[in-house]
Amino acid sequence: MTTENAPIVVGVDGTPASDQALRWATHEATLRNCPPASDET
Repeated sequence: MTTENAPIVVGVDGTPASDQALRWATHEATLRNCPPASDET
């Protein structure tokens, strides 16, 4: 697996820092043309 096709994983807990992490992950996924995925538990 290379960086280009590695999954992007981010945890979200409702804090401002996790909101920023989600924005970064969404932006990075767009740049890498990664398909969206979700694992809501």
